[in-house]
Amino acid sequence: MMMTSKLKLCFLSMLRTFKGKFFYFFLAIFLLSISARGQHNDHDSLLQAYRNNPDETKRLQAYHSLTYQMMWKDLDSAWKMLDSAGRWTKNIDDPDRTARQQSLQGAYFWFAGKPDSALKYYHEARIYSKAHQIDHQYMSTLSNIGALLTQINMIDSAAKMLEEALTISQKLNDRAMEAKIHFNLGNLYNKKEYNHLALEHQKMAEQYQESIADSVKLTYTYIALCNTYEGIGNVEKSREYGLKALSYDLALDDIDMLMDIYNNLAVLYWLKKMDLDSARYYFNLSYDNFSGNDTINRYFTYLMNLGGVAMDANDLDQGLNFFKQAAQLHLPYPDAYTWGAMTINTGLAYMHLNEFDSARDYLNRGLNMARQVQANENILNAYSGLFKLDTLTGDYYSAMHNLIKWRDVSDSIDNEDVHNKIAELDIMYETKKKDAENEFLRTQNELKQNVIQNQRIIFYVIIASLLVLGLFTVLIIRSRRILKRTYLLLQIKNKEVTTKNQLIEEKNRSLVEQKNELSRLNQTKDKFFSIIAHDLRSPFNALLGFLEMLETDFDTLTDTEKLNIIRTLSGSSRNTYNLLVNLLEWSRSQRGMIKSFPAIINLHKAADEAIHFLQGRFRDKHQDIANQINTDVQVYADINLSRSIFINLINNAIKFTPHHGNIIIRAAANERYVEFSIRDTGIGIPEGKISDLFGLSSDFTRSGTDREPGTGLGLIMCKEFVSLMNGQIRVESTEGAGTTFYVRLPGVKADNEKLSRRI
Repeated sequence: MMMTSKLKLCFLSMLRTFKGKFFYFFLAIFLLSISARGQHNDHDSLLQAYRNNPDETKRLQAYHSLTYQMMWKDLDSAWKMLDSAGRWTKNIDDPDRTARQQSLQGAYFWFAGKPDSALKYYHEARIYSKAHQIDHQYMSTLSNIGALLTQINMIDSAAKMLEEALTISQKLNDRAMEAKIHFNLGNLYNKKEYNHLALEHQKMAEQYQESIADSVKLTYTYIALCNTYEGIGNVEKSREYGLKALSYDLALDDIDMLMDIYNNLAVLYWLKKMDLDSARYYFNLSYDNFSGNDTINRYFTYLMNLGGVAMDANDLDQGLNFFKQAAQLHLPYPDAYTWGAMTINTGLAYMHLNEFDSARDYLNRGLNMARQVQANENILNAYSGLFKLDTLTGDYYSAMHNLIKWRDVSDSIDNEDVHNKIAELDIMYETKKKDAENEFLRTQNELKQNVIQNQRIIFYVIIASLLVLGLFTVLIIRSRRILKRTYLLLQIKNKEVTTKNQLIEEKNRSLVEQKNELSRLNQTKDKFFSIIAHDLRSPFNALLGFLEMLETDFDTLTDTEKLNIIRTLSGSSRNTYNLLVNLLEWSRSQRGMIKSFPAIINLHKAADEAIHFLQGRFRDKHQDIANQINTDVQVYADINLSRSIFINLINNAIKFTPHHGNIIIRAAANERYVEFSIRDTGIGIPEGKISDLFGLSSDFTRSGTDREPGTGLGLIMCKEFVSLMNGQIRVESTEGAGTTFYVRLPGVKADNEKLSRRI
């Protein structure tokens, strides 16, 4: 029995966790170590400068560098040196040294695994260096803060810090720091799975590092590019950069990087090429180089990887044995995501070995862990495993429940992927726009410089003319002609600049209008596709499931069970039909196909027609509906739109009112308008959701008291229909105490002879 595709996906999700966490942990440390590697080689000269340099400021600078080096060897000793440096800094009036001291304290707490304390000192260094205009220290601190915030998943704040640092590095023309920041931004966008943006920044870092032949930094950049290309799905490029990193690292003899490279290559051969022998080979090479304090973490990763390869090779017992060995380890930094993935995989292995009780126990425990950290991929794999397990054990009702849950999570992941891609495109658009604006500003500056240069020429011509005024009259006349000609050219250039500015302003206004229109269309499209992809598809999944159950188990089901299934199918079909009608009507309104043809109509009669249309719904829920509108109340409105508004609002009241509840329809009129209300004794609406109830961008949906599905589309249609008839709609509600919708439409004046049509 071969391993299923869902099981592979679970291993891939878990493997990314292991590989990603260790890889980005080492990248985070690498961000601090970029300057430290050079300092390690210069230890003797630093020690000599500290002991013998007569300049106390330079001695302190050397001592700071030695302190930073000590953080890589012995944190306790580094803290003592840092404390000593702090007392020493107080005796030297040098803002640069003070800012460096604060930044070193941040680095210490980063090494110590205390990000909150590290951020505190980094922010102090940032504020201090900015106040004292120490640009290079300010830029470096921003970069470190951005890298640390990326590591602890504060992505938006990290992006702001790194973008500001990048702007300063470009202003200072510090290409080395610019490459480092591009590297940091690549890591940030990788964490957000904006792979194409990550690739842009990593390629910029690679370009600079290749220009200076920095093999250490290039190796880390090649590893990052290997991961990014894997995320994009370009297997050959990922393998190419993995082998590049391997060739560099073998020369550098860096064990930590070497293990990451072997692990990356093993993953490629396993999940992308399905070459299990090569995958085992590289996993074993990675394990052979284990050393240091992180051995347990790496051994855990090694066991889980080999377990996955064994399952793919159909060696189920061996795969399960690897998982059990991994579960017995005591990781120094355990987390619910990692253990949840491992637990779900163990459950899947038990299921393939037909040990169903153990499989169910592990799958449920893994599902709970995944829910704690909202790990959607792990949740999806758990529901998939439970669905198959229930199917194998004959529990079809539970299987249907888990299938629906799997579909909901799958839709959520699909929507999240779409939003991520849109967000990545937005960032790329804003970046290109910013580049265009910078180019425009550069052109403007060049034009201004040309104007200034022309003005200088004019000034010099005038001075020269005054000096020779008495002696060279002819030359003065000639000079005036030259001056006039130059002035005309200047006017022509000024007009050209003005014309270009006007064209740019018009284009900008056009872009803003197009962007606003595109945003509105995207909201309409997203709402439409959301309803089709989820709210319209989910009922059909349930219908198909129950119909399949009737077809396959017809002879074994009792008449009562059959009747219950038929009733469920009837209710679901009715709800789906109502949703489809609303969807089609809303689609027509969006295309401008619905028009209002107002006439004088009887409001009591319109309400009665809607009640008659929905009588099956409120009778099923044993609800009492009272039409208390006076029989002589008239309104100037479109009969079809009015009837649709009544049907949607009354149906909404029925849906969210429990059995034996009450619904009351009333109206109040004057010469100017008629306002009718539909009040129910239902579950009400949360206060924070009322304000955006009629908004297209609102994602607030709710199931009815009998789990009737809801999309919010009916209320949006009501608002559009009311607007077509020059009316207004509002709502009052208290959660748990019922809801009242008010609709105000134009009234009928007694002396209005133009309104001759009556309905």
